[in-house]
Amino acid sequence: MSKVTPIKIPYKTRKNLQKRLFEKMSKLNTSREIEKFMADLLTESELVMVTRRLQVAKMLLQDALYEEIKHELGVGFSTIIAVRKKIESGGGGYINFIQELK
Repeated sequence: MSKVTPIKIPYKTRKNLQKRLFEKMSKLNTSREIEKFMADLLTESELVMVTRRLQVAKMLLQDALYEEIKHELGVGFSTIIAVRKKIESGGGGYINFIQELK
């Protein structure tokens, strides 16, 4: 995943925009509205990166080995480790998402 330099946007501005983004997303009523919003917001490459991270999480929660995940999905170990850290100490988003897939 490409590196982002958040310094270009002042912290307070960035946090305010993120808050407003999440508020807007919470007001979307249908999966179609969310799909259209996300398609406008993210590039195809960004959507692929997000879905790849979800697949990494799914495989980690199924006890797949890092090497297997790397080979199957074409992701680096740093991505796998980042997702693992979020699974272990994040807000539960990955776990909730993957559990709802079952």
